[in-house]
Amino acid sequence: MSRFPELVLLLALATAGAAPQAGAADAAKGEKVFRQCAACHAVGADARHKIGPELNDVVGRTAGTAQGYNYSSAMKGAGKDGLVWSQKTLDEYLANPRAYVKGNRMSYAGLKKESDRVDLIAYLQTFSQAAKTGTRRTENSGERTDRNVCGKGQNAGRRAAPARRVRAHPPARHLPSRPSRHAGRDPCLGH
Repeated sequence: MSRFPELVLLLALATAGAAPQAGAADAAKGEKVFRQCAACHAVGADARHKIGPELNDVVGRTAGTAQGYNYSSAMKGAGKDGLVWSQKTLDEYLANPRAYVKGNRMSYAGLKKESDRVDLIAYLQTFSQAAKTGTRRTENSGERTDRNVCGKGQNAGRRAAPARRVRAHPPARHLPSRPSRHAGRDPCLGH
């Protein structure tokens, strides 16, 4: 009896749980898929937190650790339990976010097409230093190298606080130099 059917079955089972193939990924298509995410997330040099966290360096980052973002306790707990965003974990999360991390606040139903998820992850990797170097880190490890990072002193490596607009106080009112014609009248009496 031939062992060919058994080998095919074993090969299929072995590759079923594997991470998406990087060779099939298209970051340009992923940029188009990201438009669905852009209402809540941002990437790039000027990315800031929106409804969801900014996604620079998300690949290789521990879940729930982007500095300055208030994550749900479920996402923080997933990070404490060891969830690190990789191609495989992002693919599973993006397929059904609510089921993957129960109790998280992401209201998006998920990307059902595997090709869309693979392309989106490839696009996110273009903004991830950890994916390029193969390192694992949390946001607080001080490895960021973008232009919004402090370079010296106690806050070296941390993201610089965004500039805040300071509203000037209105100028103080000066007392008139001569008495008004209404001086000495009680405004409550209606004189």
